[in-house]
Amino acid sequence: MDAINRELIFRRVAEGELSVDAAMALLAPSKAAEPSEPAVRSRQPVEPDGPFPLSVAQRAVWSYHELHP
Repeated sequence: MDAINRELIFRRVAEGELSVDAAMALLAPSKAAEPSEPAVRSRQPVEPDGPFPLSVAQRAVWSYHELHP
């Protein structure tokens, strides 16, 4: 939210046109603006190619060894 919108919200609260609770809801960051997962998850290494898929445990061990050689 830019400074102009914040100023308008504060002005409306001061003039009594907007309640403090409504202003707080407007000024609070929206959930949609936040990433759904941490950025670290996007850096997961690519699994090795092979004829059989890795189990969850094998994938965890492989990922750990790729990140901590």
